[in-house]
Amino acid sequence: MAHAAQLLEGDDAPGVRGMLRDVRNRFADIRQLDPVIDEVAAMLDEATINIDEALAGLERMERGDDADLERLDRVNRRLERALDLARKHRVEGDHLPSLTEGLNTRLARLENQSEERDGLLEGLKAAEAKWRSAAADLHHKRIRAAESLAAKVDERLGALGMSQARLEFAVAHDKQARPGPHGADQIEILFAGNPGQTPKPLGRVASGGELSRVSLALMIAARPKDGPRIRVFDEVDSGIGGQTATVVGQFLGEIANSGQAFSVTHLAQVAARADHQLQVTKTSDAATVQISVTALNHERRREEIARMLGGSLSEKSRQHAEELLSGQASGR
Repeated sequence: MAHAAQLLEGDDAPGVRGMLRDVRNRFADIRQLDPVIDEVAAMLDEATINIDEALAGLERMERGDDADLERLDRVNRRLERALDLARKHRVEGDHLPSLTEGLNTRLARLENQSEERDGLLEGLKAAEAKWRSAAADLHHKRIRAAESLAAKVDERLGALGMSQARLEFAVAHDKQARPGPHGADQIEILFAGNPGQTPKPLGRVASGGELSRVSLALMIAARPKDGPRIRVFDEVDSGIGGQTATVVGQFLGEIANSGQAFSVTHLAQVAARADHQLQVTKTSDAATVQISVTALNHERRREEIARMLGGSLSEKSRQHAEELLSGQASGR
């Protein structure tokens, strides 16, 4: 026994314990650089602990202290188990208590996961029921708003020379709709251009001119106080003339009151309603096409509107153009 203890401890010559300590010290600064080195260092740690325990056991045996051998064996097994766990989870031995606490917390959450899921599902169910109630209320309000807006649009269409036309809004409520920010309604605009016709989807039955006037009537009837600041109309007056053209000009003027409106037009009645008028001309030759835009002063506006009225300039057309411009000025 004494010889074995001497070999381990190394009183007169280097012993296993001392040499092992030197090797551990060499690994201390580099063990974090590589998982393999770290694993080797952990085994050296374990070996050191085992040698220390072996030396302690030999000392007790020399003293005849056999009563603690069974307890020592239990302690050794616990240490071995602790070292195994530390290697498995790649932590230092003194971090095992905090690791155990964290794993217990995760386990508790997993055990309560079913209850948490049930709670979330109940909350989701309540939120969906609240949304569907709000969507149903929105549906009824939309129906009332659609009827009111359709009546206003029909009135405007009459002023635009489409007194026989009728616009409707089909508001269909989908009880199976998935929750979303706009409710559960499917909305479609229906249009009938003549009496006795069944209103059908606007985009399928309305001509280009009808679409232009419907859009203008909609914009006037539904324009909000704080709507878009700039609007552009491309020949919204296509296919109309006479008094209807004058009404279109008035409507465009109304729109411009809440912002800015640009209109491409060939009608003098519409051009005369503008605060400013630009003349667009196109010239071309065999190689190029050029577009020019010219801002017109009052005199040049009168000449252009006179040309738009009759195709050729005359005193009568100039006088009529002046009347249109004067009427616009007095109506501002």
